[in-house]
Amino acid sequence: MLADSPSAFSMLATVEWDAKSQHILHWDSVAEQWFGYAAAQALGRSLFQILCTPSERARVIAELEQVLQSGQAVAQTIRNRTKDGRELVCEWRHLPKSDGQMTRVVSTVAQATVETGKAIQNHSTSTAMQVKSRWLANISHEFRTPLNAIIGFTDLLTGDVSLSAEQLDYVTEIRNAGEHLLSLVNDVLLLSQIENGTLNLESGPVSMHEVLGSALTMIRPIAFDHQITLGMMPDVRGVYVQGDKRRITQVLLNLLSNAIKYNRADGRADVFCELEDSQLLICVSDTGIGIADADMEKLFVPYQRVGKHHYKVDGTGLGLSISRWLVEQMGGKLFVESCEGIGSCFYLQLPIANRVDRIIGERRIA
Repeated sequence: MLADSPSAFSMLATVEWDAKSQHILHWDSVAEQWFGYAAAQALGRSLFQILCTPSERARVIAELEQVLQSGQAVAQTIRNRTKDGRELVCEWRHLPKSDGQMTRVVSTVAQATVETGKAIQNHSTSTAMQVKSRWLANISHEFRTPLNAIIGFTDLLTGDVSLSAEQLDYVTEIRNAGEHLLSLVNDVLLLSQIENGTLNLESGPVSMHEVLGSALTMIRPIAFDHQITLGMMPDVRGVYVQGDKRRITQVLLNLLSNAIKYNRADGRADVFCELEDSQLLICVSDTGIGIADADMEKLFVPYQRVGKHHYKVDGTGLGLSISRWLVEQMGGKLFVESCEGIGSCFYLQLPIANRVDRIIGERRIA
């Protein structure tokens, strides 16, 4: 952005250049000192060619083209590049002067304050994040369409009585792989929406009896396939939390899925609930591999998969980071206690929508 930013500096550099070609016409001793080019090396060369990276040059020139024709003085903050490759953030003030044949621009240059430099860096980081998020959203949509088609066609093939048992096994493998890849794409798309600030959550009373019952029903076949014993559902009848029903279900499924995937053979996964003041505390515990103390800080970081066994388990390392963000947006908390080699207990705390004065379960810490 072009902007006038008042700052105090001990000295200014003065540079004069041709508005059309950007060739340098005057280069004073301060410019020599700051940018490392002697006047003889700078005169006649393109100003922004020698002082800016290609991406910064394109931005600067695009902004100047819009305002130089007005004949008014304008200001820019520019990340300059010195002769020896250092970056130097400067504030430039341009004053165009036309003699009828050529438009000359006299620019006074001041080294920016530390605060201005940080602001430019933060702006660049923010812009890069936005570009990345848009790319992720676009590529995710491109993947979802063919994946949904693959899954749909495998559903049709599953009902084909002409297929042999072996062929049906192949179809099942294709469907499972397609569903797995689709879930990964959905996670990436969801993360991009979070980073863009475009993910909206609903807020209302949610029946924990309904949500928890639905999540346990969906996860039981997976627990059976992994030979994990899934505990009984706690009594949460009449308990409502405040939040987004769909997202609470998503978080519960993520915690339950992890309790199964990172468990040991013939292990257990249990759910315990407890009322604490105006909060409902849900604990999803397992008898699995546990988490090392050194890995705890990375556990909720996007794309981080911790532990020596992570390579054996499918996933992107997004589930817990997304879950924590969703829970916090609903006014809750998501945290963990774990003992390596013994198991973990993930705690989901949500505000209740109506007060229920009774203990509805027993908390267990691995």
